Amino acid sequence: MEGLPALPFDHASSLAGSLARVRIKSHYSSLPAHLCRKPFKLLQLHAANEAVLCEAIDAVSFHRKLEELDVSEVIGGAKSSGGTQRPA
Repeated sequence: MEGLPALPFDHASSLAGSLARVRIKSHYSSLPAHLCRKPFKLLQLHAANEAVLCEAIDAVSFHRKLEELDVSEVIGGAKSSGGTQRPA
């Protein structure tokens, strides 16, 4: 919550609680995928997860988690706008 102006009333504690809940759910669910604009690339989803959790995530572990959650699918005919990553 760095960089935010002072919040009135109990808004700072409400925001901190919400952020904590999002971080906790991000460890065991596909919640960060819902924060990405569709369609998105796996690299973008990986970056979103790292941003939410404020920590680096091992790529192999991340891909294993996606397979376990069964949350990604290849989009046929989608073109990448640069790079080698395909949309998910």
